Amino acid sequence: MQMHIQHINKSTALADFSRLPSVGCQYYGLLLHVGICSVNQLAQVSLHDLQKRILRFQVITTQTIQQQPNQLYRNSGLMAQ
Repeated sequence: MQMHIQHINKSTALADFSRLPSVGCQYYGLLLHVGICSVNQLAQVSLHDLQKRILRFQVITTQTIQQQPNQLYRNSGLMAQ
C-alpha cells in the first residue's frame, strides 16, 4: 500500500490536534487551513496572530464563494441539471 507522505503528515497532525479538548474534531481542520501544523506550533503562536490568520482565511473563503458560486455548486453536485 502506497501513501503519500503529505497524507501521513496530515493524519498525524489531525490526530495530534484532536487530543486537545479545546480543539478536538471541531477546529483541527481550521488550524491546518491557517497554517498551524502542530500542537507545538499552536503553543508558540500568539493569540493575536492566530486571530489574524483565521480572519484572513474567512475573508478569502467568503470572497471565493461570492466570486464563483456556480463553480462551488458544480463541484458539490448541488446545481440543478
